[in-house]
Amino acid sequence: MAGNRYTGTSQRRALLVGVWLLLAVLAPAVGEERVQPIIPDEPVTVGDAFLLELEFAYPGGGEQPEFVAPTLPGPITGDGEPTIEVSSRLAGAFGDGRQVRVRVPLRAVDAGRAIIDEFRLEFGGVTVRTRPVLIEVRPRGGGAIPFDLVWYTDFDSLYVGQTIPVSLEMRNLREASFPDDLQVNEPSNAEFVSVPGLGGIQRKEIGDVILLTVPAAAYLLTPTSPGEVTLPQAQLRAGGVTRTAAPRSFEVRELPEEVRGTRAYGSFDYTFELDPQELVEGRSATLFIRIHGEGNFDQLQLPAFQSQEFIVASEGTRRRIEPSKGGYQGSIEARYRITPRRAGTIELRVPPFVWFDAVEQRVARRAPAPIRLEVESRSDAGSGQEEEAQRVPLSATEIGRMKPANWYRRPLSYLSLIPAMLILVLGVFVRRRRAAVGSAALLLGIVALPGLLGVSAPPVATDERVARAVEVHTQEDYQEALNLYGELLEEQQDSPGLWHNAGLAYFGAARNAEAVYALRRSVMLDPGLAALRSELNSVESTLELDRQLELPFVYHPDLFFLLLVVTLSAAAVLGGLSRLRGGSIIVIVLLCFSAVLSTGAMLYSARVLEYPVTVVGSEGVSMKRIPDPDAGAWMHLRAGAAVEASVRHGEFVLIRTGDRVEGWVEAESLIGNAGFVVRGNGR
Repeated sequence: MAGNRYTGTSQRRALLVGVWLLLAVLAPAVGEERVQPIIPDEPVTVGDAFLLELEFAYPGGGEQPEFVAPTLPGPITGDGEPTIEVSSRLAGAFGDGRQVRVRVPLRAVDAGRAIIDEFRLEFGGVTVRTRPVLIEVRPRGGGAIPFDLVWYTDFDSLYVGQTIPVSLEMRNLREASFPDDLQVNEPSNAEFVSVPGLGGIQRKEIGDVILLTVPAAAYLLTPTSPGEVTLPQAQLRAGGVTRTAAPRSFEVRELPEEVRGTRAYGSFDYTFELDPQELVEGRSATLFIRIHGEGNFDQLQLPAFQSQEFIVASEGTRRRIEPSKGGYQGSIEARYRITPRRAGTIELRVPPFVWFDAVEQRVARRAPAPIRLEVESRSDAGSGQEEEAQRVPLSATEIGRMKPANWYRRPLSYLSLIPAMLILVLGVFVRRRRAAVGSAALLLGIVALPGLLGVSAPPVATDERVARAVEVHTQEDYQEALNLYGELLEEQQDSPGLWHNAGLAYFGAARNAEAVYALRRSVMLDPGLAALRSELNSVESTLELDRQLELPFVYHPDLFFLLLVVTLSAAAVLGGLSRLRGGSIIVIVLLCFSAVLSTGAMLYSARVLEYPVTVVGSEGVSMKRIPDPDAGAWMHLRAGAAVEASVRHGEFVLIRTGDRVEGWVEAESLIGNAGFVVRGNGR
């Protein structure tokens, strides 16, 4: 073949050799030119023998080439010794050259897609390399060419407590495919948390073929002891093909002695803040100690704040983190209520934070500069002991004021648009005495609008039971208060004030799960009320529920309903009383556009108010990877942990936690919207 390809006139041979010589000279400047191997045009079958061939012109002397074969990928293996044929010397206008032909015998031993990165030939000081090639091997007897399944991570060794992302990847796919079934066991000496959505599809070009790498599953791995941790064998089925990933092991080293108190690994920034900074003897302030960055936020410990100069009460820790390439990224905030014991100058210091720096691979230490505080004296200060803050329920008047009118969902409320429409009709069709008629209609609309809205609003009636419930609640008779709140909520399910007070009563009765649920229901009835949201955050912080699902924030739909009425009424009045020229048309169009926006915002906020509130009903609820009573628990949830419930399978529900971890729990272990009744002796 080689002789036939390069036969011809002496001018043609000289031209070919000259071009090759020119490429060889220019290669260092423009990048190395690689030879394209000749491979079978169609996929081979397991057991087939085939050849990989190279043909090129070599502009050199009489050196005998040395063939350097790479490590062949799993689906293929060598089937004999390569042969090298070197033709006689060719002479031309640009110098001398030789023709080289290499044949590499191979055999297909396993189904899959094999990528050979390169072969090399050494000619003295010159190296000839090949381009990457793809060889597809079909299973014996036919069928789809399988993909590869491997564990992937950027790390080969770890420290105890270090959190790294690992993914189970489906490699060398022609088309994107996703798993139909996946079986993965947990490592025995490590935390192993599923984090769906980490990583993305990658593309790789081999000649004219594009191969895809698709993450089938992603996890965060955190070794808990030194030695060795092994990602176990995993099995996956996708597109009718079942593949197995081989185990992968890592060396695990202990953190340096200085870091074992915090067990922190990553890249962090450590700060603190006091609010307010102007202190009075015997009065409290809030100390915020924060760490933010990227690392093992699920494992590290902030140093505890202690001081002889202050009375210190912990108000809990809040984590705001999400999975990342370095483990987790986000922040941890510890809050303390501190009260100075004396007046005068006090230096506020927070303990240093020590961690193992992931970038510099060394121990890092941060001690923020102290704050000098001037504490004012207070003559009527007591013993210096901080009084425990009481959670005071809303009064009956406050509960009544908080109850929304819910105009947006009452048909009578939309009659408030009639005066504006009347103005528009009279102004357009009544030609005589147009201004007088329009003014009369406008006056009628102004008078009628509040009345129509008032008719559509729910009647406001005083209920002695509300005052009685608040009274017994204030007296800390929580069981009786809950019984009264329960009776009221049967009639007024949309009262955020009643749900708020019920949540505080549950909290006072140490029924934490019901407290969190009721307070969250209160917030979702009117997410724009800052006081309700603040109390919820305070209770969850006290219960150390620092990884909660964030509740959405919107203003009540009634606000957007009123904007809709005002903008449409203004557009109708302007259209009925004006001559519809120039600027008035522009204003009418803008008002109509604002009405459309108000309608969209009203519908959206009404949908948000239907957000399902679900919390874990008891301490230590077990989360399972599969909905099977005999499956082992891989995570335990605290009472009051807010979760998002989705699919139900028999007696199990698929949930997602505030850390975006998914798993199955028994349906009866959750408190949800359906069927929850407030009462004093259990739910």
